[in-house]
Amino acid sequence: MATSQPFQELRLVNERQFCELADICRAHLHNLVKSGSVPAPIYIGHAKRWRLTDIEAWINSLSQETH
Repeated sequence: MATSQPFQELRLVNERQFCELADICRAHLHNLVKSGSVPAPIYIGHAKRWRLTDIEAWINSLSQETH
């Protein structure tokens, strides 16, 4: 069953998943968040989550900067 586009846009990932997708360590992610270099997390209670589409766009923007 394919995921429809509206639901894909709502998919949230946690810190560990973000780090795996971006191939960075948690300490580096914390520094990027602090400096405002990555999309801002969404807080659900005390948990930080990011929209998958925001992370993908951020990663794509990094690859375009290097070309």
